[in-house]
Amino acid sequence: MKKLFKTTLCLFMLMNSLWTQAQVQLGIKAGVNSSTINIPDIEPGVSVKPRIDFQGGVVLDIPVASSFSIQSALLVSAKGSKIKAKLIDGNTGSTISDINTSIKLVYTELPVLALFKKNLGQSCRFYGGVGPYVGLGLGGKIASSFQPIAERDVNFGSGEPGTNSYRRFDYGASAAAGVEINRLLIGVNYNYGLVDLGSAINKSYNRTLGISVGFWLSKAQL
Repeated sequence: MKKLFKTTLCLFMLMNSLWTQAQVQLGIKAGVNSSTINIPDIEPGVSVKPRIDFQGGVVLDIPVASSFSIQSALLVSAKGSKIKAKLIDGNTGSTISDINTSIKLVYTELPVLALFKKNLGQSCRFYGGVGPYVGLGLGGKIASSFQPIAERDVNFGSGEPGTNSYRRFDYGASAAAGVEINRLLIGVNYNYGLVDLGSAINKSYNRTLGISVGFWLSKAQL
């Protein structure tokens, strides 16, 4: 995990050093995430629903051919889920009450994508590609109708059961697609987390679908 983070960071620094080249594009973007915490071995009676939150940051694009580029971004991205469970009476097995919990995890993220681009006209082109991403937990909130949890800040740590913490580092695979219209960017992205978030016996992973709008600060080379 550390090697992946260092490699991705080195790639970003390399791309930043190429900023002096005229064809390198710097932009900004913002949008919304629809995220869930995937729990493969989910317990009966527990349901997970998407959480809608924000994403935004700066984008750097380095063309390496007429239809191919390496694109990275430095983003602040909010993820998490809404989880519904039941409080069960241990003696009778009957439901005492529903438990509604909202988990918000905020990361700074660094995706590095290999993008294919195709012109659709004089001022419009399609792009799509894949690559890795790494994330570093910044903070978050947990709010629950279950009073022993109530509302508290997210604690990042080892993520081991019993520590009441989430793992700070996240990484996984990312895919993106969209269109560029002059300086305007409209895109969607999907992140498939590969790190167990921790904080519970059952393993869980980030899954995030994002929609964003951006703007190149210099005119794109079409």
